Amino acid sequence: MAGCPNSATDNTFGDITQSASEYISTPRRIEAIYKEKMRNPNCLTCDVNYICNGDCYKLKWDGHICATPKSLMRLLAGNHQPNFQQMQEFIR
Repeated sequence: MAGCPNSATDNTFGDITQSASEYISTPRRIEAIYKEKMRNPNCLTCDVNYICNGDCYKLKWDGHICATPKSLMRLLAGNHQPNFQQMQEFIR
C-alpha cells in the first residue's frame, strides 16, 4: 500500500496484510506526510499557491523556480481568486 499513485509501485508504506494501526504508523508513511507538510518558503508568496498548495514535494526545484506548471494553472484558474463553491461543484 502506498500514498501517491505516481510512485505507488516503488514507494510503498506497507502491505495489505498489515492492520490499519500498523499501516498508519509505518515510518515511511509518517516521513511522506512530514515531507508533504514542509513547503519551500517561496511557496507562501506565490500567486498560484492557492491552487497547487505547494505541489508535490517530490518535484525538484531549479534554484528558486519550482516545477509547478504555473502558466497552465493561471490559465485554468482564469487569473481569479478561488471560488470554492464552483470548485466543489466541479468535483461532484
